[in-house]
Amino acid sequence: MTTNLDAIINKIGFEIVSKEIVSENEINKMLGVLANDGVYAWWVYIKSKLDWKFIKNENEFKETQLIKFLFALEKLNML
Repeated sequence: MTTNLDAIINKIGFEIVSKEIVSENEINKMLGVLANDGVYAWWVYIKSKLDWKFIKNENEFKETQLIKFLFALEKLNML
């Protein structure tokens, strides 16, 4: 079975933007970093751009922008 990577990336991007986790413009920048510089650079970029901090309260922690982003990827079986 062949997987169309472009289709998967478009689906993930659409889900993340539709849930208002990040803007469409930011998704495009993230994909540019991923395509040009690789996964590590992408991870460094999203950590620098998305709001996050360590919070003792689990529910508040789950509401930070970076964690919402990672949960969206995880739900799509990308992590």
